[in-house]
Amino acid sequence: MEQLDNLFDQELISIANVLVNAKPNANTTNQERSLFYQVIENKTVISRSAIAPNEVFTSTNSDFFHFTYNAQRWRSYSLKVDDLLIIVARPIAQRIQSAEIVLYKAIFPIVITIPFIALIIFYVIRKSLKPLRNLSNNLQAKEINELSPVNVDHNVKELKPIELTLNRLFKRLNSAFEREQQLATNAAHELRTPISVLNITTHNLIEAYAENGITYENLKELKNNVERMTQVTEQIIALYRFSPEYFNEKLIPINVEHLLQQVIANNYRDITKATQNISLESIPLMVLGDEFSLVTLFENLLKNSIKYAGAKSEILISTVLKHNLVIITLEDSGAGLTKEQRKMMFDRFYRANEDTTRVKGSGLGLSIAKHIVELHNGTITGERSSLGGLNVIVTLPHYFKGDSHVE
Repeated sequence: MEQLDNLFDQELISIANVLVNAKPNANTTNQERSLFYQVIENKTVISRSAIAPNEVFTSTNSDFFHFTYNAQRWRSYSLKVDDLLIIVARPIAQRIQSAEIVLYKAIFPIVITIPFIALIIFYVIRKSLKPLRNLSNNLQAKEINELSPVNVDHNVKELKPIELTLNRLFKRLNSAFEREQQLATNAAHELRTPISVLNITTHNLIEAYAENGITYENLKELKNNVERMTQVTEQIIALYRFSPEYFNEKLIPINVEHLLQQVIANNYRDITKATQNISLESIPLMVLGDEFSLVTLFENLLKNSIKYAGAKSEILISTVLKHNLVIITLEDSGAGLTKEQRKMMFDRFYRANEDTTRVKGSGLGLSIAKHIVELHNGTITGERSSLGGLNVIVTLPHYFKGDSHVE
């Protein structure tokens, strides 16, 4: 409205300038009924519009002013040039009517298009929120114990991180529930035998005590069964401990050579007891890992060789760097395993040749070893040893100084 007022005022100024330059003759009139003007010279009207009076209407010299004439309110402009005074006016009602027409023509298309714009906005918003509704429907449709991944068709990039995060959460929860079930199953499966044996041994001790016939063999049998139950329990707890959720994320650089020396030292008494020979061929090589879990890994592998290689056997541990990978091999000169047995050697509770070797175990040691290697982004395999027995090969990513983490 302010801009339109300025435009109409500019029209009055333009008309006044035209009248000055035109120098109209005396008593000339203009027949336009909506334009009021007078050209006054020496207090005499020398030209006027049809609706303007012959007498001088006003002698004001102000630029813009308002007046009432012929039952209408007018806005006028006066221009003084030498002896000429030009007064030009337009009805204010005409201004308002013209402004309404301009505003109507400007606003009417907008008003007409608002419903269409609303429909377009509704469609766009509804289409944009469709992946969110699908995600919400998928979550509502899930059962309380269903942890399968959600899949949103035609998902937008803004919701993709939420879908991925939810799926990772479901995967972790599912893995946690599975480990909990496996822990309970493993404990029930593996502890049943030693507990039964302990019950029998305890019963025998009670009978021997009643007959005053307790012997060293009775106590030794009890001790061996308690040790076996302790070992099984520790292995089951270790298997649960080394899981992605509980694995130590603050991995540190570890010298594999020093670690292997420590493992050999910890088990040297058992090696000597079995009259075995062990050698380490290694150079300082670094890996990024958790020290406790790596010690458990190599102790399980070494204990396995000590247990199954037999008396007076050879055990060789060696390390080498190849293609940015640290390769650790642990081989012995024992009886070894067949190709079919090597395929199953890392399965839980698998014990090869248990009847012929008479060696007791939980069948979890190599399974735990494989689990630890996978947590360190490595691989573990079993092959025929050049010494004649089993050769276990562990491959871990090499750590270079300056690396911050391992993917």
